Amino acid sequence: ENLIKPLKEDDGIKVIDRSAFQYGEWEYKNILKCMSDSHKLIIVFSPEFIAAKWSDFKVTQAINHNSTEELCGSIIPMMLRECTLPKGINGRTVARPSDDNFWENLVRSIKI
Repeated sequence: ENLIKPLKEDDGIKVIDRSAFQYGEWEYKNILKCMSDSHKLIIVFSPEFIAAKWSDFKVTQAINHNSTEELCGSIIPMMLRECTLPKGINGRTVARPSDDNFWENLVRSIKI
């Protein structure tokens, strides 16, 4: 929530998060719909996310959904806490909240 709130307050950014999920719908369908409705996708990585049963599905769907070269920049990986990144994310520049100018760079990356 601490990461989402500042983004929601930026007039140039529309945040689609779990609050956009339709109750009663299959979770994977909600995830796919949110990805389809998004210009950029921020995947927040932590050891807990990597250990979760849905994480492989979410990352695989994001990579498949954004597989063409021009869409590759639409995935923004963010490292909340150190963990091993999934195969399809390695090699991408990862946002870290501890980085200098983190918020400025994140907002710029979202708006590109």
